[in-house]
Amino acid sequence: MGKNIAVLMAAYNTEKTLLQAVESILNNTEPCQIFIVDDASTLPVTKVLQPHPRITVLRLDSNQGLSGALNHGLAEILKQDYHYIARMDTDDIAHPLRLEKQRQFMEQHPDVALVGTWARFFDENTGATTLYYTPPTTPEGIRRKLPFNSQVLHPSWFVRSEVFRQEGGYAPVESAAEDYHWLYRISARNRFANIPEYLIDYRVSSQGISEAKRQRQLADRLKTQWEFFRPSSLSCWLGVMQTLVFFVVPHRALKALKSKINRKK
Repeated sequence: MGKNIAVLMAAYNTEKTLLQAVESILNNTEPCQIFIVDDASTLPVTKVLQPHPRITVLRLDSNQGLSGALNHGLAEILKQDYHYIARMDTDDIAHPLRLEKQRQFMEQHPDVALVGTWARFFDENTGATTLYYTPPTTPEGIRRKLPFNSQVLHPSWFVRSEVFRQEGGYAPVESAAEDYHWLYRISARNRFANIPEYLIDYRVSSQGISEAKRQRQLADRLKTQWEFFRPSSLSCWLGVMQTLVFFVVPHRALKALKSKINRKK
């Protein structure tokens, strides 16, 4: 009989938050095995966590970046007979029912390849909520909006392992949009969904995203949009145009506009 759930995490110098993230998974009502790829952290993960029968640590000799670390972990997990592979970041917090609800959803929707969840974004210092992330929940809604950006929060992914076997892992080139690229690449052959419940808390830097990092994220998003661009699709045109606008409009101005729109709702 196959194993049920493997949780894949990549760790790089996240010793301050790693324990809380891991404990949130261990405290889930659904049993699982956690695979942590230590991407050559200065302080090894094995020095941060106590040995645990449900935790497997894979230490890399040199830093491979997120895509490389995740692909290393995927290769190890796919050697074994797990039904599902869940993603989790080492600075986020999973709610106790997250894995159980995602497994139940997948069993009830055999046509869905991947399911995510809604999320609460919180300030890393104060713990205050900064955003309630509510992407589309249906495969149709996600497909319509995918040309604009990823519509399934990466650390909330819950994927059938056979999908990774059939489609392969992340693009080997390091990117700030590795999840978006993977979803877009396989979207013509697979259906995605989101559970409309806040089942993960997503940690946000209180200092906000740096302008350099924001530009990198936008550049990699644009590369993905261009790679899968379909000239006959209005959504593809609008998605590219939106990203180009984000390039030239200051991030603070966009946040202020979004806040103003939300107050009017």
